[in-house]
Amino acid sequence: MTSLELHLRDGDAVVEAQRLEDVAAGVYPAFYRRCGSRLKVSTSVVALIRDAGDFIPDESFRPPDYLRGHFTEDWMYRVARKANRHFGWPALEPITPAWYASWNSIDVRVKKLRAFETVTPEESRAGFAPDFSIGDCESVVERSAAHIARFIEKTERAFPGYDHIVMTAGRDSQLVWLAPRVAPERWHVFSAEPNHPLVVEWLERNHIRAGRVFHHDNRNEETPEDFRAKVICGDLYSDPTHLRWMPAARRVAAEFGQRCIFWSGTMSNPAHFYAGQHRLDYAHDKAAFFRAHFERTASWQGNYHQVFRNFTGRPHLSPFHSPDIWNDLYSHIDPTRLPRDADLRVEVGELLAGRKVWWLPSNPGPTTYSYRAYVNLRKLYVRHIQEEVSHGRR
Repeated sequence: MTSLELHLRDGDAVVEAQRLEDVAAGVYPAFYRRCGSRLKVSTSVVALIRDAGDFIPDESFRPPDYLRGHFTEDWMYRVARKANRHFGWPALEPITPAWYASWNSIDVRVKKLRAFETVTPEESRAGFAPDFSIGDCESVVERSAAHIARFIEKTERAFPGYDHIVMTAGRDSQLVWLAPRVAPERWHVFSAEPNHPLVVEWLERNHIRAGRVFHHDNRNEETPEDFRAKVICGDLYSDPTHLRWMPAARRVAAEFGQRCIFWSGTMSNPAHFYAGQHRLDYAHDKAAFFRAHFERTASWQGNYHQVFRNFTGRPHLSPFHSPDIWNDLYSHIDPTRLPRDADLRVEVGELLAGRKVWWLPSNPGPTTYSYRAYVNLRKLYVRHIQEEVSHGRR
């Protein structure tokens, strides 16, 4: 079983496998527990603990106290962050990290699959060996467009009669709309403020047909139970203030009778393959370029895919994270040879569309969620696990 297959499957929260392989740089998180001659596999740590029937805490698993940071940040830092957003300056990294790059879990027996790792009941092995043979923009653009289009078409044909909802904001997600689609009438928009009117304008000016348009005002509508469920679905690997719109996405999935797939343009900004300004941080360090994808992207953006899958029951895919695009393109890229100032998304998008595209001049982005009171997420999470195990013993 691959990590992508795990996220696409319906049915049980825990499945058995003889082999588990990550095929998309950890963006579709998978967890496993070795059980003799087989693996127990899931997109949820809690599900694997529940299946085991007991809980063996790993005290070395220490994610950041995410919410504490939001309540104790220095006021000068808050002012600087607001100024950066207002003037469009590079974003500051938060004082408290927004993700936790760990391949352990809250239980000593449950492990997180690493990027391009393959595990069996007996062994684990890594599988990523870049050769840095591609350093020209033309190859990156052509192969990207081909694989993005192929992955979207392949997914549509594998799930006939399914609808597709694109979480749309900036250029990364807009590339999904520029790709040819088998059934365009089954593709729909989900967009939140302040991007929503910009997305609508972009679609109209480029004459792109969408089915339904789901608008969200970006206000936090979570009930206490929604918040609790969101934290449990994420297993503490990222800051829940970044995990937005879950109740709305669950309602959308229900409207399609759960026969739908969500999409977004997932890529880690500081190590982007396409937006040249984001290559600056790693211009002379190839290992750091890929490490940012395998740690930061897999832990932060990947956790969003995990929470989405566990909360809504539906897969959340990225056109930049198919097995083929990693095998044929990303594993060959030499980031030190690509120009730092080129945003290749424009060329990729126009090659996908087969024509010139009008691009939005800005991408303001929705704000993160805020909460009125501090919650110790670890205590909430561990208490839930203990309740699950206790209930299972009755």
